[in-house]
Amino acid sequence: MKRKLVTVLLVLGVVLLIPKFAAATTRVDIDTHTASADLSGWETVIDWEITLHNITDDAQVSSITWTGITYGDSWEAARQYAALNITATYVSWGLQVYTDNQGAGADPAYTGDDSPAGLIGVSNADTKLNMSWNILANTTDYAELNFEVAPIEDGLGWGWKWMKDKSADDFISGEYYITVWNQDGILWGEESGERGPEPSPNYMYLGANFTGASAQEYKTNRLMLEFYTD
Repeated sequence: MKRKLVTVLLVLGVVLLIPKFAAATTRVDIDTHTASADLSGWETVIDWEITLHNITDDAQVSSITWTGITYGDSWEAARQYAALNITATYVSWGLQVYTDNQGAGADPAYTGDDSPAGLIGVSNADTKLNMSWNILANTTDYAELNFEVAPIEDGLGWGWKWMKDKSADDFISGEYYITVWNQDGILWGEESGERGPEPSPNYMYLGANFTGASAQEYKTNRLMLEFYTD
């Protein structure tokens, strides 16, 4: 961004310095001064807080859960959302989300052959449920978290992104697709250009696909929200 600003100023300077209609002048004297603004003492700041709340009453809670799931259900949103409050003075920064279901401390740790992303079976760690995420500038009712609205080719509703896992082959730290929020704003769509500034706080919602789920508990204790700078 600084480089673009300098380029614009230089172009304007060239235009202003070579007016063909300017009258001839005679130089008598010139007095040279220095002007500066030293901002090196500014501290780079990151102030962030993440709290979990029930969708129904906005009460603060300590975990994210799926309840009321019945056999045959497919994509369902969790009953809680994460409120994200961020103040950052870094030029380039981001908040990314992913699971780390084969990393240190993962319980249960995924033992299957697919991508480890999602909720892992507690009784059978070879099994898992895919997850997704969405970020909004405002809170919303549960009924509005509809995966069938404007479905896209991969089966998720508009604005929902697939959850990725740190151990998966397609995981890239800092990738736009897993970056919920950065200096350019929140990723409200699915494409890299579908991002825009919104004031803090913003709100992240989670989904899981229960198609083919068996009668066991599914969970992850490694749902990561990670702040990074470039």
